[in-house]
Amino acid sequence: MNEQKAKKINQRKYVEYVLRNGTMEEKRGLLGSLKNRLVLKQGDIQMEESHG
Repeated sequence: MNEQKAKKINQRKYVEYVLRNGTMEEKRGLLGSLKNRLVLKQGDIQMEESHG
């Protein structure tokens, strides 16, 4: 596994950890820092490209 792929996996695990176990403030900070919008469609959370 290359270093870039490993870093991406570690970031994903961190995000998952914060969303499951973080405080409300940590979750807000994390979600507020996303560049893309989160959209709930048919029970699934998807990321939507931001325009602008």
